[in-house]
Amino acid sequence: MKTDNKDYIHHIINKKEIYSDEDEEYITASANYPFKRLRIYCDGIYDLFHYGHARSLQQAKNLFENTTLIVGIPSDKLTKELKGDLILSAGERIESLKHCKYVDEIIENAPWVVTPDYLEKYQIDFVAHDNAPYPGVNSEDIYEPLKRMNKFIPTKRTLGISTTGIITKLVKDYDRYVRRNLERGISAKDLNISILKKWDYHISKKFKSIKGNFKEEIDSIQKELSFALCYWEKYV
Repeated sequence: MKTDNKDYIHHIINKKEIYSDEDEEYITASANYPFKRLRIYCDGIYDLFHYGHARSLQQAKNLFENTTLIVGIPSDKLTKELKGDLILSAGERIESLKHCKYVDEIIENAPWVVTPDYLEKYQIDFVAHDNAPYPGVNSEDIYEPLKRMNKFIPTKRTLGISTTGIITKLVKDYDRYVRRNLERGISAKDLNISILKKWDYHISKKFKSIKGNFKEEIDSIQKELSFALCYWEKYV
């Protein structure tokens, strides 16, 4: 890569014209790279694709005026080995990305670590990812070699949203969501709960309904008694 090109990239990185931490708004780099259309690569799991994922891809796509955005998706097997269980399969995750307007190309069965050979194979100019260190099997940060090669452009994570956060919300309110799905006709078998547990939810719902009706009756009686006492004090 030519020296003037390197300086130009460093100028963008150092000015951090990618994302504003203060007001959570996007700032397009407005970079008119004068030499060619750049191929920017993002890799990730993209499980339960959410607006945080979309924003990171938007940042990568808008780094330069002429950009082809490539997204790499690791296989289910590799992801489970190195990160843990998934909600969606690779096919489902890829299908979600196909409907993101910022994505131009998708590479299936992507490697966990991006190597120089991989960059050359897919003619990748830069890798865009948030700047947090990502530990690997033999490394404290799998992106460190790319950073040393000036092939890495940092993006900013969106605060307040993550796949882990979404799953945590579901687990936290597990009973409420099980009850919701039972009411929508999902079977106990599909929800992986016993018949006894299913009836426990039904009985609990019925009890709450009776309790609510009972409270309404008590409130009604209290209003009638209050009216009667007022009448008594005024006319008797």
